[in-house]
Amino acid sequence: MHSNSTSNSERILTQVRLDAIESELATACSRYIQLCQELDAMTFQNERDYCCCLDLEREKTSQEILAIIQEIGQL
Repeated sequence: MHSNSTSNSERILTQVRLDAIESELATACSRYIQLCQELDAMTFQNERDYCCCLDLEREKTSQEILAIIQEIGQL
């Protein structure tokens, strides 16, 4: 009986871990989409009216996107 109880506990813990990973993944993907949209908007604006201040902002956003891609890869 103890083995069955342990097995159930392990399954529950595994499911909790999977749920947490799924939640982290959903959050990271949502942030990724948001940052990509922001980067697209900055690129469009920069093509329309060049502003060197946008280059720095675009670089920062690109770095955030790369960090999220790495985070997703580790999940």
